Amino acid sequence: MNLYLFNPDARGGKARKLEAKIKHYLSELGASGEFRVLTKKGDAIKAAKDGLKDKVDNIVAIGGDGLISQILPALAHQKVNLGIIPTGENNLLAQILGIKSWQIGCESLMKPDILEIDLGKIDDRYFTSTVEIDTKEAKVRKVLRFFKLRPKAQHIPTMINVKSEHSKLKFQSEVSSISINTVPIRKKMDSQEEINSGVFHIFIKSKPIKNGKKRRKPDELTTLQGSQIDIDAKTPLYVKVDGEPCGRTPIKIKIDPQALRVITLKKEAPTTSEENVA
Repeated sequence: MNLYLFNPDARGGKARKLEAKIKHYLSELGASGEFRVLTKKGDAIKAAKDGLKDKVDNIVAIGGDGLISQILPALAHQKVNLGIIPTGENNLLAQILGIKSWQIGCESLMKPDILEIDLGKIDDRYFTSTVEIDTKEAKVRKVLRFFKLRPKAQHIPTMINVKSEHSKLKFQSEVSSISINTVPIRKKMDSQEEINSGVFHIFIKSKPIKNGKKRRKPDELTTLQGSQIDIDAKTPLYVKVDGEPCGRTPIKIKIDPQALRVITLKKEAPTTSEENVA
């Protein structure tokens, strides 16, 4: 049985217009189940917990990464599958899984391929894909209505401690931003192993080393991998988890291997032409 959780406020409320279309397409496909419209804060996690009590097979999030983040605490390490019908502003997890439209999300329920993917955990909060750490909140200032000025990047002395199965690395750097991802930053995943690598992919932008020239150099980029990362800055840095604000540093982040069962569209086996048949 499917339990559908629909967030009508996704994409600034534009998802409301898709409700009838999604219901109709699911009916055409024969993907039955209970449909719940989420109207207030707390509805999503309560509905997900109710679904677990009712022992549904699939809990299907009709929305974006924000809706998925709300129900992750109920779904992690449970014998239930997360389906995704992407209608939100941010649909990164769906993109990673190859679900590029709400139609494909519906179709994936009929030809499911179940993957157990890694989750990240920041303190007690799960996340599916990305932690972004910055020296400033994301604000853009308009000047004379024509130009947009973004805040100049600051460089804050930051202590970073990265641990993996076989190594430990502790260092200090003057950081402008850090991105921590559960999957490589690529347009397409080559294999399930890349989704379940058991490590974070870490990108650190820091103050460039002076070379005597006056012209400003771009920030230096350092790439690392690890299963746990601790970050503490001299001035607290802003933290976003899967696109949602999540406080400031200091923080401790760790990988939780294969913690979530997700539905992807089953790939059709390639056909072999008669010419290649022995």
